[in-house]
Amino acid sequence: MSTAPFSVTQHPPVGAWSSLTFGLPGQGVSIDHEDLAPHDSADLLVALSHGPGQTVALPFVTGTASHDYEQTHARPESAGHYRDRFTFLAPPQLTRTLSPCTDTFSSPTITLTVYTPFPSIPNPKRSGQPQFYVCPGILMEVTFDNSGSDLPATGFVGLGYRGRGRIRPMDWSTNGALVGVGFASQWCLAALAGPHVATLRDNSIAEHVEAGTPVIHNGGQEGGILVKVGPRQKITMPVTFAFYHGGIATQGIDGSYYYTQFFIDLEAVAHFTLRNVGKIRESCANFDAKIAAAAPDPAKQAAIGQGLRGYNANSQLILSNNIPYFSVMGGQFTWRNALDLAVDHLPWELYRNTWIVRNVFDLYSAHYSYRDELLFPADGDGNLNPGGLSYCHDVGSGTTYTPAGNSAYEMPNLTGGYSFMTSEELLNGVYLLASYAIVSDDEPWSRTRLATAKELLDSLEARDHVDPAKRTGILKAESSICGPKGAEITTYDSLDASLKPARGSIVLAVKTWCATLMLTAYFQQHNDAEAAQRSYNFAHMTATALAGAFDAAGGSFPANLFAPGDAKVLAMFEPMAVPAYCHLKHYFAEFPDLMAKMKTHAATCLKPGVCLDAGTGAMKLSSGSTIVYPSKIALVMWVLENILEMPLTDYPQTLTELAHWARESGAEGTYADQVDAATRQALGGYYSPRLASAAMWLKTNPVSP
Repeated sequence: MSTAPFSVTQHPPVGAWSSLTFGLPGQGVSIDHEDLAPHDSADLLVALSHGPGQTVALPFVTGTASHDYEQTHARPESAGHYRDRFTFLAPPQLTRTLSPCTDTFSSPTITLTVYTPFPSIPNPKRSGQPQFYVCPGILMEVTFDNSGSDLPATGFVGLGYRGRGRIRPMDWSTNGALVGVGFASQWCLAALAGPHVATLRDNSIAEHVEAGTPVIHNGGQEGGILVKVGPRQKITMPVTFAFYHGGIATQGIDGSYYYTQFFIDLEAVAHFTLRNVGKIRESCANFDAKIAAAAPDPAKQAAIGQGLRGYNANSQLILSNNIPYFSVMGGQFTWRNALDLAVDHLPWELYRNTWIVRNVFDLYSAHYSYRDELLFPADGDGNLNPGGLSYCHDVGSGTTYTPAGNSAYEMPNLTGGYSFMTSEELLNGVYLLASYAIVSDDEPWSRTRLATAKELLDSLEARDHVDPAKRTGILKAESSICGPKGAEITTYDSLDASLKPARGSIVLAVKTWCATLMLTAYFQQHNDAEAAQRSYNFAHMTATALAGAFDAAGGSFPANLFAPGDAKVLAMFEPMAVPAYCHLKHYFAEFPDLMAKMKTHAATCLKPGVCLDAGTGAMKLSSGSTIVYPSKIALVMWVLENILEMPLTDYPQTLTELAHWARESGAEGTYADQVDAATRQALGGYYSPRLASAAMWLKTNPVSP
């Protein structure tokens, strides 16, 4: 755990698509559920009082919020709002320590710690009692240190709520077993009742905090937990922030949150969290230790921590007709299980929750695949040819699953954003199938996918060319699904123009090479020598074409094999990460000429003004754009270190900048996956789960499902 900058940070349970998001002084908290970005829900009030004029509080209070009407008019005799009566600590008076699993804000008299475990979720089809792993409650511990005073004090943890509706005291729904406040059946801030712990709920809580008086009145929007602290006493109080969403939560595929199988209501979630304080603490400490051992560099830990927080905040586990569906939403962009993000999540899922890869692939196979026809622009004949199997970009948007065979993102007759990604999603489908089959011990599932794997190989060959004599190992087709005016794009469509088209993309060419090697390993695993030889031959063709495209004079590969351009592209290395993670690194050694040229290309790119920003020293994905996706940079960095054996210590500023992007570039809006490497400013993609790719640095032996 290290000292960290202040920034808005997600504190999510897993599978609940929720987060308590805060961390920047001068801003309150965002109570996020099925949201695409944080918003101003409430002031978070954590205060210690020795009486009027002697109350200090943490500074998570939005500076421009108005007073509540009832506080101002219904009780004019009140001596003032908490904004006027509390002294809010300035950032220099606070120390923040942030690890992947814990977030602590400390001052001499108040310490607040938020625990965010990243548990391995048992496969719902195999597990009996997974309550601990899917409980939608967040644990917080608040320490009030009155050991330096001879006077009694009052501690308070609560909210100045600014949302819709009316908050409620938890006492009324629990016969006094829980104290604190909640909103309807959706969320609560609660603690276990005790001799010195009580609810404070009123339209103006400041005077009651100063007097240490527990009051319950349901006017206004202020409330929380009051605790008495004796002279020379220091106490630590566990608190939970719990979420709950009962009933049907998704449409298209109608499903309810999986955790509702084990928790009957919000109060049950709160009770369970507060009765498992020790286990939650231990889980966080153990996983933090694993991360520190695997990735001792603080910059890598920052990337891993922010990535996993974003992933969990976007995760939803539902049950529909007794079938589990795990989804990860695309943050600000809302796409459900976008396949080009799913491959970036593979390092984490293969490490921690392998069954999720199968779950996502099975849904795509059952409902979100299609077969198309192909146009070969280089042939110039305009003829449509037999195509093959591929997959949609996503399975829906927000809370809704799209109809079978359709994505929410893709539209015909476009050549930029929102066009189809048929070739890339085909390759991504190979990554999901092969990686799960190779890493897991699920041999029965793997064997039953042989026919699908062969159809994927057929589709790859067809997109090279329907005429075997014209095949070179490079995908050349445009899918008919794009429409007569459309063209396929890649996930890099927001970068420079050379990386937008799918046809001829150097990134997709490398991914084709990797995908066919993964298929080779998969077919060998099942003793299918004929299919293994076909896929290996394809990989050799691709490697030969790549090596032949290398410009020896310039020491680099082109960004696009079919279009002129002078951009130097580091992004070409990111597809190599997952195959190496799946124990296939030895395959790369079978292509020494290509690997030598790749290492030369990397050295050409890693120069200031090329793919190292001349001003900041940040790593760029392309020399032609300062826009970077930190999630992809993390994968490139891993490949440089672990495959090309080019240590990042030779480029130390690159890791420093990655950590800055992870925590500070999007400080007011959570981690963003689109950043300007030159200005260090976030450009978009807030609330993103994609930096879960940084879990590559946790590589040990992936766990079985």
